[in-house]
Amino acid sequence: MGTCTHVPLLLGAFILLIISLSNRVTSADFVLFEYTLPWIGYKLGGVCTASGRIFWPVAYMLMLAAIAILMKYNITKRAMVCFSVCLSIQVLDFGPSPQNRLHAKTPWISPLQSHLWNRFMEKSEHIVFIRANRQYDYYFPFALLAANHRKTINVGDTARKKY
Repeated sequence: MGTCTHVPLLLGAFILLIISLSNRVTSADFVLFEYTLPWIGYKLGGVCTASGRIFWPVAYMLMLAAIAILMKYNITKRAMVCFSVCLSIQVLDFGPSPQNRLHAKTPWISPLQSHLWNRFMEKSEHIVFIRANRQYDYYFPFALLAANHRKTINVGDTARKKY
């Protein structure tokens, strides 16, 4: 197999790598460094709200390439160790964050505890906020109340907040 057969894959990985770069690098809630982009950078980068996810295919390709190279040169034990390490990292990555493991939070309890709220919802079809302001979390208890009674509400959050 010639190296030309891998050019489209490498080109795709390079494009994904470039797209995944961010002008704001953080670790947990701490900003490591940040720099401003030109106007066109914000326009193009606005497509990806979490650009780091674009790197995932590249990371998987690198892991698979490492395992394939080890297998090609008959280093099966090393390949299995490499694969096990990669799999372990992936399993740990899917688990709860270290911050959540260390600081167990108490479950949230709605402030709407009166039985009158349930009676109100039995006679209502919708919960309507006159000024649907999503900037504050005041509507959360009402959203839960509406969901629990299979009713609608006119305010909520989306994956991409624009206040």
